[in-house]
Amino acid sequence: QLIFATSPPLSSNVVGMLLAKRTGLAYVADFRDPFLDVYPPPTFLHRTVLETAFRKIKKRADAVTAVTPAVVNALGLEGAHVIENGYDPDDMPVISREKHEKKGFLLAYAGSLLGREFSLLSLLEAVREMDDVSLLIVGKIGEGYLRFIEDPRLSGKVEFREYLPHREALRLIAKADALWVTQEKKWTRNAVPSKLFEYIGLGKPILATVEGESEIANYISRFRLGITVSPEKEAIKRALIELKKREHKLDPSVIEYFSRQKQTERLAFIFEEVLSSQASRS
Repeated sequence: QLIFATSPPLSSNVVGMLLAKRTGLAYVADFRDPFLDVYPPPTFLHRTVLETAFRKIKKRADAVTAVTPAVVNALGLEGAHVIENGYDPDDMPVISREKHEKKGFLLAYAGSLLGREFSLLSLLEAVREMDDVSLLIVGKIGEGYLRFIEDPRLSGKVEFREYLPHREALRLIAKADALWVTQEKKWTRNAVPSKLFEYIGLGKPILATVEGESEIANYISRFRLGITVSPEKEAIKRALIELKKREHKLDPSVIEYFSRQKQTERLAFIFEEVLSSQASRS
């Protein structure tokens, strides 16, 4: 038996640490984001209390896990294990390798576009200027963006489908030739959205539009998942021309690596190591 606690909130790991001290059980602490940056403490006193508790957690934990390398670096979790969110193979549609009905090259996106995803405008301009490229968006989109999508010059080139059940949305975007993801808000740059792993699960090359440094860009480069560009029309057009060559193929071992089964196996191995180490000290 062991105690596994995940944060945020940090109080979850405070409870985990106290239970470990009281029971003597092994304790693994998990961190999902750089909480001090994402949720800035309102006062110096609050920050001091949180930082003190965080130091005690790191000191007491028999092992530490984090969701991305960026979280490890941001929190100073030297020696921590990275366990990504991954994707559930059971959610992946059987038709993920099928071609879509339209001719040309189809780029797809699933999720919300509600705030400051300005690269959508550049993407729409790029699609408008490329004869054989179309765009499918499945999810929620801000009203301010709808007027751009409804531009007559994009007629027949952009399809928007409102919110659908998760598996149905995946079934639709699985017919695309490539998938789009964007990361522009500064406070999200250490994060990796779950859609990235689902895109990997679909086995599709990824076009990422990011501003500045980004953990998404790091993953795409490290695992050769596709192309990362700045959110500018000409850069996006060049990337689409490259993706149209259909030379970007995801490594099957990479696709398998990010499945939740594999991620769970890695976490279970960490648990076993911690328990084995505790037993050897007894």
